Amino acid sequence: MINYTLKQLYSFEAVVRLKSFTKASKELNITQPAVYMQIQQLNKNIGSDLLNIKGKTLSPTFIGKKLYQTCLEVIAKLEQTQSDIEQTLDPEAGHLQIAVATTTNSFVSRVLAKFKKEYPKMTFFLEVTNRKSLLEKLNNNETDLVIMGEPPIDMPLITKPFMENPLIAIAHPDHPLLKNKNNSIKALNKETLITREQGSGTRITIERITGMHFNSDIEINSNEA
Repeated sequence: MINYTLKQLYSFEAVVRLKSFTKASKELNITQPAVYMQIQQLNKNIGSDLLNIKGKTLSPTFIGKKLYQTCLEVIAKLEQTQSDIEQTLDPEAGHLQIAVATTTNSFVSRVLAKFKKEYPKMTFFLEVTNRKSLLEKLNNNETDLVIMGEPPIDMPLITKPFMENPLIAIAHPDHPLLKNKNNSIKALNKETLITREQGSGTRITIERITGMHFNSDIEINSNEA
C-alpha cells in the first residue's frame, strides 16, 4: 500500500498546475526546498518519478498524470467537505432534512417559504409521506425535523405546536343529521363514515379527542377523507 500525505498531494498538484517549484512554494506559503522535499518523498513512496524535469521545464510523467487527476479529485472533495462543515457550523446556514405528514402538505410550503425568507442561506429537502414512514424516520434518525398532527407519546422527542388544524365533520346538505343543530359526537358513530386509515395522525387525533373508536365503513389513505 502506498502512503501519501496531504502535504505531498497539495505540493504535487501545485507544482504540476503551475509548472514551477517557485510558484508552488509561494502559493503554498512554504519554502521551495520544502516543496521539492515533498515531491521527492512522494517519488520514493510510489517508487517512480512523477515529474520530467529538463532545465526550467517540467511536466508530469505517465504515472504523474494519473496521480495529478487523483489530486484534483481529492482536493475538490476536501474543499467541498470544508464548505459543508462551515455551513453546518453556521447557525444561519446549513441543510435540513424535513419530513412532513400528508395532512400538512397544504400549508407547509408557506411555512418553509417564510422560514427561508428569514434564513436565506438555508437549504431544504422536503419529503411528504404517511405517519408510519414518519415514525420510522424519527426512530432511525433519518430526518432533522418532522411536521405532523399527532406526535407519538412513546418516543423521547421535543415537540412544539405552532398552529391549529381544525377537524370538521362534513355531510351532504340533505343528510338527516343536519336537521338537528345539537348533534353529539356519539351520533356520528351510528353513521356510515369515510375516514383516514387506522394509524393515521388524523384518525388518532379524532379518537383521542372524542374518546371513541368510530365504526368506519370506508377508509382512505388520503387527505380527502
